[in-house]
Amino acid sequence: MKKHFLYCWLCLGIAVLASCKKYPELPSLHQPAYLRVFNDLNYVLGPANSTLPSNEITFLFDPVFDKSGLPTGASIVGDYITVRDTFSTSYPAGAGNIAVTDQAEWPGSATVLTAPTINGFDLSSWAQVPSGKHRIMLMGRPQTDTPFVNLPASGRGTIIADTTVDLTAGEVYTLEAALFDEAANITGAYLRQENFPHTAFTTQNNYLSFYDLSAKNLNPNNGLIYIDPNNITHIGTPFFTPLDLYYTVYTPICANSSATGVISYSCAFQTPTAYQVYFRTLNSTFETDAPYDSIPVPPLAQFLNPDSTFADPSSRPWVSIAVHEAQGSPCSINFGVDTAAWGRGAVEYSVGVQSPAFEYGQGLTIATSNSQKIAIYPSINIIEIINSRPYVIQIHRTFDPPIISN
Repeated sequence: MKKHFLYCWLCLGIAVLASCKKYPELPSLHQPAYLRVFNDLNYVLGPANSTLPSNEITFLFDPVFDKSGLPTGASIVGDYITVRDTFSTSYPAGAGNIAVTDQAEWPGSATVLTAPTINGFDLSSWAQVPSGKHRIMLMGRPQTDTPFVNLPASGRGTIIADTTVDLTAGEVYTLEAALFDEAANITGAYLRQENFPHTAFTTQNNYLSFYDLSAKNLNPNNGLIYIDPNNITHIGTPFFTPLDLYYTVYTPICANSSATGVISYSCAFQTPTAYQVYFRTLNSTFETDAPYDSIPVPPLAQFLNPDSTFADPSSRPWVSIAVHEAQGSPCSINFGVDTAAWGRGAVEYSVGVQSPAFEYGQGLTIATSNSQKIAIYPSINIIEIINSRPYVIQIHRTFDPPIISN
């Protein structure tokens, strides 16, 4: 074959390979900020609160309008945002699943450019957005399958929030649709510039920050109801500031309980290793820069069976946060609890109980292992108390890469 034919085939091959892309690449942003959006309107509309807006929303970043002044779209649209999950991590559930319609947050499973690792934390749940000044609208929308941009005019006129924000390049923000005053039906946008990207943390502690994002003038008898993922309905009892916060750490004592020679470990939680340690009082609502308080990470041995294998999640250390409010009895927020043994769902609590308990099956400390290494990692946790219940954003450190052996 002549040389010029070889050259032509080589060029053709390079051109074909260069044009092969499984997915189209998103255009890069210049000096982006990072944004995550939650829907805090955690009520079910009923006769007693029928004047409140729909609690499914659409997020519009730099909206565009029709001649009548109604939004018809935006440079960024986050649609079908339902009431948030009670427990969220720094990596989005179902990422990239384009078949999902309802989203518990934005970007959720949407295909977007995400934040990089910052300060050693995985921030895949925050999306890149243009920095600088931008208009943001949060719109109530009917709970239909119709995209917001295709809704009739009657479905595009409920404004939850309309605000202008100034986003600094490289900073991390959390935006939330909030109910500020129930009696006056006042909703709006709560924006927080996260401080964890600039905070020094050690790997010897779990860290928690607390925010009270509850509306004014909450009426405990008005049907303010939350439906959890298990479809169990609970009537909320408002918290009233000031809120005094304490923590207790429970650690297991495990032993082989089998009499047949087959290893079977049984664990008991006895006297707490730390009991009712005071660490914070919340005196006001809708703060935007809460400090982080630390809880020591239990030693690795307390996560292991006597044979050095990882204990079942129900037999690992767990943490209880006690919230003592100005009115009424205290409640507890429990992390890493064996919810099945308690007879409750992972985020369920009982109606009418004087001291409700909120259980999260996920612990504050993340346990990981592979063929050659067992490790535990502390986490950063943002706890937001919103209209009678706590919500958790757990931010994970970047784990060591897995060690693969043949």
